[in-house]
Amino acid sequence: GKTHHIIVNEIDNVRRTNLEAQGFQYVSRLDATIPFTEMRKKFDAVITNPPFGENALLKFFRLRSDRV
Repeated sequence: GKTHHIIVNEIDNVRRTNLEAQGFQYVSRLDATIPFTEMRKKFDAVITNPPFGENALLKFFRLRSDRV
């Protein structure tokens, strides 16, 4: 799709800044572990890449560091 038609969500500051520079319609910083009620039924498709929120991110890295 064309970036000016795409809404993206990113919690990481660096990745969000990169997305903003690419011309997406809207770049949000929402915790995806909490429902986006204001965007309900707005999308034709959703692509995800976990972890979805800051709590999930912390849990993910704790799990990964325990295995190293």
